[in-house]
Amino acid sequence: MRIFYSEVGRGSGTFSFAYYPTALLEPGDRLADLYQAGFLPFSTLDHDRVGNFFMARQVRIDLGRFELSSENRRVYEKFSGKLEGSDVPIAEFNTHDRDFVKFCLDYFTERHGPEVMPEERLRFMLDGGLLNKISVYRFNGRPFGTAPLDKTRDKQDRPVAYVFLVDFGESGAHFWYSFYDLAYVQQSLGLWLMTDVALRMQRGGKQYLYLGTAFGEKGLYKTNFEQIEWWDGECWNPSRDKLRKRCKTDDERFLGLTNK
Repeated sequence: MRIFYSEVGRGSGTFSFAYYPTALLEPGDRLADLYQAGFLPFSTLDHDRVGNFFMARQVRIDLGRFELSSENRRVYEKFSGKLEGSDVPIAEFNTHDRDFVKFCLDYFTERHGPEVMPEERLRFMLDGGLLNKISVYRFNGRPFGTAPLDKTRDKQDRPVAYVFLVDFGESGAHFWYSFYDLAYVQQSLGLWLMTDVALRMQRGGKQYLYLGTAFGEKGLYKTNFEQIEWWDGECWNPSRDKLRKRCKTDDERFLGLTNK
């Protein structure tokens, strides 16, 4: 891998400078090594960017030690035995199916706003070459809840959720993004999906499940997993208390740096 550093600012009145590290995946590189070094793949197309990975405060679950906490168990019981997931290789998945594309775009529009996941960004991930599996979740045939999805058998057979996975063998996998029916948002379906993928990856003998970044109050839910580690810029830190403190004080420590 090649690592690049771009200056984004300096501390006021001090000789402290901020540099933004990115990495370029080169032929022969192992994906596991980039993740181990604290890098995540970009999910947006930027022609001015150098490199296709960025360093960030990300989290991962040590699957060798992973066990369900009481909170994990409480959430997992909501859909356990009711939803079933299957991993489909990207080469066998019709990523141009309009119902699938609309499902993903509608999820982000309603959950995060229309600017967060435009179709161009979705296509960049689907066609970029890193995404190699999509987990498809459906109800297993038994009724669940009172949401509109349950009213007919036809609707029950439709996917309830999709998870984008970057699988790099025994070393681990990256839970890149999830998209799900928002009828279940108040039932913690997003956290359930992470838990289910972690259990399935653990049964498959993988070492780590990478969960993406953890910033601000919105990132605190990932600390529900007791066996997480987070990248602190130098190493994988096992302290959940320190991660929670970082997330809770992110707005206070915002520097307003820019690379322009």
